[in-house]
Amino acid sequence: MDFINAIVLLLNYIFVPALSYGSQLALGAIFVS
Repeated sequence: MDFINAIVLLLNYIFVPALSYGSQLALGAIFVS
Protein backbone atom coordinates (compact mmCIF):
# COMPACT_ATOMS: atom_id res chain seq x y z
CA MET A 1 0.00 0.00 0.00
CA ASP A 2 2.82 2.38 0.90
CA PHE A 3 4.53 1.54 -2.37
CA ILE A 4 1.42 2.41 -4.38
CA ASN A 5 1.04 5.65 -2.44
CA ALA A 6 4.64 6.58 -3.25
CA ILE A 7 4.05 5.92 -6.96
CA VAL A 8 0.87 8.01 -6.96
CA LEU A 9 2.66 10.89 -5.22
CA LEU A 10 5.53 10.70 -7.69
CA LEU A 11 3.14 10.67 -10.65
CA ASN A 12 1.29 13.67 -9.20
CA TYR A 13 4.54 15.62 -8.87
CA ILE A 14 5.38 14.87 -12.51
CA PHE A 15 1.89 14.98 -14.01
CA VAL A 16 0.52 18.17 -12.44
CA PRO A 17 3.38 20.48 -13.56
CA ALA A 18 3.39 18.85 -17.01
CA LEU A 19 -0.36 19.41 -17.29
CA SER A 20 -0.23 23.05 -16.21
CA TYR A 21 2.77 23.72 -18.48
CA GLY A 22 1.06 21.99 -21.40
CA SER A 23 -2.15 23.98 -20.94
CA GLN A 24 -0.08 27.17 -20.73
CA LEU A 25 1.60 26.29 -24.03
CA ALA A 26 -1.77 25.48 -25.59
CA LEU A 27 -3.26 28.79 -24.44
CA GLY A 28 -0.20 30.63 -25.77
CA ALA A 29 -0.55 28.90 -29.14
CA ILE A 30 -4.25 29.80 -29.27
CA PHE A 31 -3.59 33.46 -28.46
CA VAL A 32 -0.70 33.72 -30.93
CA SER A 33 -2.62 32.23 -33.86
